[in-house]
Amino acid sequence: MRLHQIGFVFQAFYLIPTLTVLENTAYFLPSLGYDKAKMKKHAMEVLSLLGLADHAQKKPLELSGGQRQRVAIARALAKKPSVILADEPTANLDSVTATKIIDTFKELRRVEKTSFIFSTHDSHLVSHAETIYEMKDGLLTAGGKSS
Repeated sequence: MRLHQIGFVFQAFYLIPTLTVLENTAYFLPSLGYDKAKMKKHAMEVLSLLGLADHAQKKPLELSGGQRQRVAIARALAKKPSVILADEPTANLDSVTATKIIDTFKELRRVEKTSFIFSTHDSHLVSHAETIYEMKDGLLTAGGKSS
């Protein structure tokens, strides 16, 4: 279930430093039955979607923090999961890029029916959420609608 239906975006990225951006993005695709050509094509499509196609052959340490965050997002999206769990997915992004990423998430929700669960302090991201749960003093509040 974890391989096929859940994607993770970690705040600390957890990219493999010896692999290129393309290889990090495509990391799980062989396990999902992608052949080499299909894997590369699909990974490049995802990188293009996130504005990273020009960085496909770079290693993670050659990228800015925001670019690494987008590679982590690309790796999660490449699997085409039903659900993406994301810890602070916009934390390392400038406001323009964060808005583009949020728009991408919204489009994937609409077209692919992907569900997103975020842990965030970003009020801009929260303002786009359908349902909001807040944790305070270790307790989770009932879900409310975003205003």
